[in-house]
Amino acid sequence: MDTTISVLHKVFGRPRKNNKVELEFNCPACDNGKNKYNLGINVEKMIGNCWSCHIGGTVFYLLKQFSVDRDIDFDAFRSKKIVKRERVKDVVEVELPTNFKHLSGNKSRASGIPRRYLHERGITEDIIKKWNIGYSNSSRNPIHNDRVIIPYYDEDEKLLYWVGRAFTSGVEPKYFSPPALKSELVFGEKFINWYSTVVLVEGVFDSLLIPNAIPMLGKYPSERLMDLLVEYKPNVIVCLDSDAHDDAWRLAKMINGLNLKSVRVTLIDDGDISDNYLESGIVGLQKLFKSSEKYSEFSMFKSRLGGWDESSSHSRYSYSFGRAN
Repeated sequence: MDTTISVLHKVFGRPRKNNKVELEFNCPACDNGKNKYNLGINVEKMIGNCWSCHIGGTVFYLLKQFSVDRDIDFDAFRSKKIVKRERVKDVVEVELPTNFKHLSGNKSRASGIPRRYLHERGITEDIIKKWNIGYSNSSRNPIHNDRVIIPYYDEDEKLLYWVGRAFTSGVEPKYFSPPALKSELVFGEKFINWYSTVVLVEGVFDSLLIPNAIPMLGKYPSERLMDLLVEYKPNVIVCLDSDAHDDAWRLAKMINGLNLKSVRVTLIDDGDISDNYLESGIVGLQKLFKSSEKYSEFSMFKSRLGGWDESSSHSRYSYSFGRAN
């Protein structure tokens, strides 16, 4: 490890934080003398990430990107085993709203409005049952009222998290979730086939409809999701909402350094991926993913310049559900 740290010092300079495991350096891609120390590198897991420009990946990748010293033995870093981070357990206890009621099999009058809301968003009874979706009203905590509740349980049926979405107009905020250690969370992890194409999306409703999709509950992955990507190295499609094209490319840039099988970007023209699915169905979804762009600095630059020549830039890509491509 001491050799690794000395090489990192040589390439990135002196770190601000140095506890021999987590190091913080000025990012050579974006710092420009500001001394923000945004590039964090974990020398046990052998991965790093800049929280400003989001470049990241294995130590081997980062050294190849930024070292001007060709005498460094890069292959020595290529062979280093990435240590999987132990998952933190029982840090935050999560509980459902006090008046939570399951929707599956529920024929009560009160279940009609939340069920109708879900059906309008394409959520079928099978999906409701699979995810144990319910609703909350008349709770002791008013912020829980008039919300569909989408819980997530691990393999041991321990509740890890839930997302509440208002199903009536005027309820704010539209989304509400309990405090939790989100760095340890991959919502829907137990449903993911890591040997197939994995789709990274923003919201939980996207993941309910899109096969093998992981909702990041935002625009960037949790630490646990990064660990799982490093471990399984799947094909990945990044598919964020229509207002997040730049974020999609930044995310693709970040995970491209993890030596995955492939990283591709699908840009949505309007709304989100679930809207597109509801409009065009499974066939339209497959066509959309087949038009995805393989990440490269050039493809990102060209996209930001304002569009693609479809006849020349779309490389052929086979996307299918349930198996690796």
